[in-house]
Parts: sequence; C-alpha cells; structure tokens
Amino acid sequence: MKKNIAYLRNRLSQLSWVIKSLHIRNKINGGIIIVSILFAIIIIRGKSDLNLVYKTTHQIQTHLSYLIDLIQIQSDSTVIKNDLDMLSRNDNGLNISQQIQASRRLIERVNSLTGLNPIYAESLSIIANSANKIQEQFKNIDNSDANKTDDYKKGILLEIAIIQSDCTTLIQKLSEQIKTLQQEQRRELNHLEATITITGILLFMLSVILFYIITNSILKPVLSLHSVVNELKAGNLDARAPIYSDDEIGELTDAVNEMTNSLIMAHEALLVQNEKLEDLVVQRTESLNNSLSDLKLEMLVRNAAEDDLRIKEERYHTLIENIQDGVILYEAIDDGSNFIVKDCNHAVEKIENINRHIIINQKITELFPGVEAFGLLKVLRQVYLTGFPEELPLSFYQDECISGWRENYVYKLPSGEIVCVYRDRTENIKAEEERNKLNAELHQAQKLEAIGTLSAGIAHEINTPIQYINDNTHFLSDEIGKLLERIKMCLSYEKEENSSCISPFKGLDMDFLLQEIPAAFKESKDGLSRVTEIIQAMRSFSHIDQKLTCSDINQAILNTMTVCRNEWKYVADIDYHLEEKLEHIECYINDIQQSIMNIVINASHAIETKIKDSNDKKGKITIETRNEMDKIVITISDNGCGIPMEIQNKIFNPFFTTKEVGKGTGQGLSIAYSTIVKKHNGEINVVSSETTGTTISITLPIKQSLKSKGTEYNI
Repeated sequence: MKKNIAYLRNRLSQLSWVIKSLHIRNKINGGIIIVSILFAIIIIRGKSDLNLVYKTTHQIQTHLSYLIDLIQIQSDSTVIKNDLDMLSRNDNGLNISQQIQASRRLIERVNSLTGLNPIYAESLSIIANSANKIQEQFKNIDNSDANKTDDYKKGILLEIAIIQSDCTTLIQKLSEQIKTLQQEQRRELNHLEATITITGILLFMLSVILFYIITNSILKPVLSLHSVVNELKAGNLDARAPIYSDDEIGELTDAVNEMTNSLIMAHEALLVQNEKLEDLVVQRTESLNNSLSDLKLEMLVRNAAEDDLRIKEERYHTLIENIQDGVILYEAIDDGSNFIVKDCNHAVEKIENINRHIIINQKITELFPGVEAFGLLKVLRQVYLTGFPEELPLSFYQDECISGWRENYVYKLPSGEIVCVYRDRTENIKAEEERNKLNAELHQAQKLEAIGTLSAGIAHEINTPIQYINDNTHFLSDEIGKLLERIKMCLSYEKEENSSCISPFKGLDMDFLLQEIPAAFKESKDGLSRVTEIIQAMRSFSHIDQKLTCSDINQAILNTMTVCRNEWKYVADIDYHLEEKLEHIECYINDIQQSIMNIVINASHAIETKIKDSNDKKGKITIETRNEMDKIVITISDNGCGIPMEIQNKIFNPFFTTKEVGKGTGQGLSIAYSTIVKKHNGEINVVSSETTGTTISITLPIKQSLKSKGTEYNI
C-alpha cells in the first residue's frame, strides 16, 4: 500500500511538472479535451446500457401480450364448455351460430400467437387443431340430427380440455420467462446506475484537479503579480514578482520586472533632467520677464491700431449702408460661370424689396432670373477673368418679381471677390416720361386753346351776319307770303276783261309757287336756326376755363354732340337718357366736354370699323346720366367692335393707339383719364366685349371737396 502511495505521489509530481511546463492555453485546452472525452464515454456507455434496457423491456411487453391472449383463449374455451354444460342440464336448444362465432374468435386468437418463441410452436399447433375441431363439431351439430348431437358434444368437451391444459402449460412457461427477463432488466439498470455514479466521481475528481491546476498555474501567479503592481503604485520600486512557470503569466511577470527596472533607470534620469530643467526655467523666466515688457508695449500699439481699424471699418460700413446706390459682394463659383451673393447693403433691400438674410449664399441666376438677358452676368464673368473694372450702361431689367432701370459698375477686389455698385434709375425714367407726357398734354392743350380761341372768334364774326340773314329771311318770308296771297286774290278775277293788273302774272304756275316758296323759306329758317345753334355750341365749347364753375352736364353733353356731330352722324344714331333733375357739379366744363368728345369719337370709330366688315348701315351710341348720392354718373355705350382683352389695360397709356397712321394720336383716352381722375378726383370704368361693344362709365363728385375713394379706373 505504501509503495502504491509513493508511486502515485511520484506520478502526480511528474504530472504537475508537465502541467507547469505547459502554457495556459494548452492547460485549458487539455482540460476541455479530457472533459469532452469523459462526456463522450458517458454518452456511448449510457446509450449502450439504455438500448439493452429498452430491448429487455420490449421483450417483457411482448410476452405479457402473449400471456394475456393465452388467458383469453382459456377463458373463451371455458365459456364454450359452460354453454355445453347448460345444454346437458336443460332441454332448451343451443344457439349453434353463436357457438360457431365463438369458436372462430378462438381460432383468430390462436393465430395471433404466431410471433411466440418457436419452442412453443408445438403446443400452439395442438391448440389451433383443437379449436378447428371444435368449430367442425359445432357445424356437424348444426347439420346432423339429434341422435348424434351427444357424440359431437363429447368431442367438443374433449378438445376444450386439451386447449385448457396446453394453455395452462404455456402460461406457466411464459410467466417463468417473464420473471427471467425482469431479473435481466434489473441487472442492466444496476449496471447503468453504476456507470453514471463512477462517471460522476471521475468528473468530480477531474474538476478538483482542474481547480488545483488553475489555482496554482493561473490564480496564484496573478495574485502575486497584482500584489507587486500595487506596491509599485504605492512607490515601492524595489518590489519584484516571483516567476512560477514558463507560461504566458510567467512571461508577463518577467516583463513587469523588466519594466520595473526600466522605470528605476528612467526615474534616475528624470531626477537629473529635472535639475537641468529647473536651471532652464530660471533662465527662461528671466527672458520671459524681459519679453513681457516688450509684449505689453506691442499690445498697446496693436490695440491702438485695432481701435483705429475698427473705427475705419465702422465708418466705411456706415458709409456703404447709407449710400443710395446698391452694393452687392459676389463670390465666383464653378470657375466663374456663376456667382453667389456674400453680402449687400441696405440700399439693395430697399431697391429690390428683399431681405438680405434671404439672398446671402444664393446664386445670382436663382435670385435674378433675368440677369443673363440683362447682360450683368456677362459683365461679372468678364471682370472675374480679366480683373479690369467694367460698366454696364443704363438698361432695363425685368423678371417675374423685379423690374426697373439700372446702371451698374463692376470691379474685382484683391481677394478675388466681385463688387457690383448699381443705381436704380426707374424713378428718374418715370419722372422723365411723366414730364414728356405733361409736355405733350400741355402742347395739346395749347393747340386746343388756340383752336378754341380761333373758333370763338370765327363764331363771333359769323354770328352777326347770320343774325342779319336770319332777320331778313324772316322778314322776306312774312312779306312775300302776304304778296303771294294778294296775287292769288287778283288771279281770282282773271275773267274780267278790264283787269289789266293781272296780265303780268299770266303764264305763271301760281299753285306751284304758292306751295314751294313758303317751304323754301321754312327750310332756310331751319338751316339758319341750325347754324345759330352750332355757333352757340362752338362758343360755349371753346370758352377757356380759368376756375371751377357749377355747370350743367346735360347741356354740356348736348353742346359736345353738336360740335362733333360730323364724326358720328354718318355711322351711328345717338340715344339720350339724360336725367332731367341732374345735379350741377363743380368742374372745368371745357375739360369735361373734351373728354366726352374723345370718348364719343372713339365709339364712332369702333362702330365704323364694325359696320365696314358687316352689312349694318348704322350703329348706336347711348348716353345716360344719373344722380348717385353725392356724385353723378355718365355712361357712354356703343355696339362697336369692342376692345381686345389683351390691350384693355393699355388704353389709357399716352400715345397708345390701334388706329391707322393719321387717324389717331393715342392722346384721347389719356387726356380723358387725366381730366376725370387726376383733375376732378373722379373714376372711369371700362367694360368691353368684342361681340357686344364697349361701355365707359364716368363718376364725378358734385363738390370737389368730396374726393372719390374708389380706384382710379377699372377694366
């Protein structure tokens, strides 16, 4: 026993030395391999034992099934025997068909035992033959007479006795075999339990061995190394870790010891370097103190320069922000093919009506879509490429949101950025156009004034002779009428021979003269009355207004239509709907008459254009006046060709006309708009269709202090 223990200790020490010489990874892998092998052995052995147990259990179940079938056969034969015994004690008849069925079931049960052990085949064959004989005996009983029934019954009882005897023998044998199989099953289960127990003990021992290996090979060196590291952290540079093995932990321990030695050497070098550094710090401190004085002086100079620069920047920024010209700073992108806005002044926001924060870092082609057609993009590219300033002369810019007259000056900064300084000339151009318009209107007014003065003089000069002619015509009409009556009376005495006074009138068609001469005088008087009316209208129309007067618009309309009658009488009929109690209004009546005449002349031209293209003889112009609260409304409608929709918003523009050269100047409706809206604080509205014609409504305040609050004109 002692020798065995010594041998075991020797083997364990050898195993320990082998384990120590292994690396940690090999130790762990070896433990895993051993555990895997043990588990494989357990699984293979356990599976084999379980297969034996399963096989034995299956045999026991099969024998039990056969045993049950034999007991059932014995029971069925006993039932048949009991039925025959009852037949012997009673005279009642036997149900042969039921007994045949019972014997058939008996045969089927015997046939189901074919899988039984071959050693029982002879007994099963005897039982099967007896069951067949019983079935044949019952069939014979069913087919024979009553005298032979007792013999058949005895044969059946004999076969039943044989079946029961053989079944009893087989049951005893099967019971013994089942007991044998159960004992074998119990032995196999005990063997399986022993295998599992031994395997558990081996696993426990292996775990203890692995724990011992891990503790001595891994945990102990690691704890020792951890203790040394803590001492090093505490400042004990003399601490060293012992080396227990040549594995990874041993190499790590050796590396820590080497690092500790290097650390000691570095610490000694650091002390030497620290002394040198202290000397150097003293020298640098003195140098820094000297430099600090120079730096303070330099900082004072720099702060003064920065303050001066800031003041200049603020001055230039204020200057740029408050000039009236727009200034935009661009940066070129895509090699100068496009530019983005980097900054702009307040004038740009005011001119373009845009917020600078929105346009910063935006492309010029996206902000101003019309910049290329305007020509500015080409100038920007030219300045970017050449570096020389360029000027874009006064041009008109227009896109969907912005329009106006601009002149631009572009130059390049040293930084490469492009500066565009531009001036908005839109108001100047509009003022110049307005000035030209006013000059044209003034010229037209002066021309009309001269014509009016001339017309008034001519009318005045014609008025006196016409008055003479009118008076003389009335006198001649009255006197010649009386004379013709006398002549007619004399002619009534034509048959008297001594009427010598009648002879001069003989041969005259007195009836014709008496009829036509009064008619001629009547037409002459009507013509003179018409001439007088035209002269009065011309004198009224050509009167020069110097101040506001309270005027009758209805009478002004009639005078105007008389003066311009020659313009409309051949193409249109006038339909008047003038309110009888129309309020008199404060106005410059001559200007109002001129505006009405311009509108009526345009209406007559529209009708002329329409009837020229159709078979209509004349058109129709309707003039209506009415009171409307503190205003009056004049409506002039025609059934002419109408105004196309695309030019309706241009008809009041100066010099705009669609008439042929020499027929229109484009000033008529412009003067009417200026007179009604600007001079009289009124409104003018236009409704036109190319199928039904045009209707122009003029609204004028009765008192000029009551200014219209509506829009200037609506189309």
